[in-house]
Amino acid sequence: MLEKSHQLDVEAFVSALRREYPKLSVRIRELIHTIKCDCDGVTLRLHYPAIARGQATVQELIAAISDYITPFAVHRKRISDLESQYGEIPPEQYRVECERLQKEANDVFIKAKKKANKSGEAGELLLFVLTEWILKAPQLLAKLPLKTSRDVPVHGTDGIHVGYWPEKDALCIYWGEAKTRP
Repeated sequence: MLEKSHQLDVEAFVSALRREYPKLSVRIRELIHTIKCDCDGVTLRLHYPAIARGQATVQELIAAISDYITPFAVHRKRISDLESQYGEIPPEQYRVECERLQKEANDVFIKAKKKANKSGEAGELLLFVLTEWILKAPQLLAKLPLKTSRDVPVHGTDGIHVGYWPEKDALCIYWGEAKTRP
């Protein structure tokens, strides 16, 4: 068990890494069901695209998730450095710098698809957003910004996320792996 001062530090650390995802609650719905089985307290949580006029709103979900490409594909420090310049540099320069980061993130996706003739990064982006938003577990380490060559796939975990579980006074580590099919 952590001492109280350490508990607050871990909780504050995880909280400082969290992002907000307000647009996703409109695009992703949740179905919760308690399961009767040998294990107590098992709850099934299913998440699915919102339905409109009898159809899943997949394109709208893709549009909403694409707004989070930059924090997924660019090192957190670079984003933080730019955010710290808000109000310190002229608004036009700040806008241009934000657009550059967004373009860089988009280019990672485009180049990955062209090189491998497939794009696992889209599934990884979905995993990233859902883990951060639903589990409230911010990404601690992402493999996408760590790639040294776009020609070589990176094997291993698609993302490492952290969370804090106050009831157990525990730091939780989440390893994510995404698989998507067209």
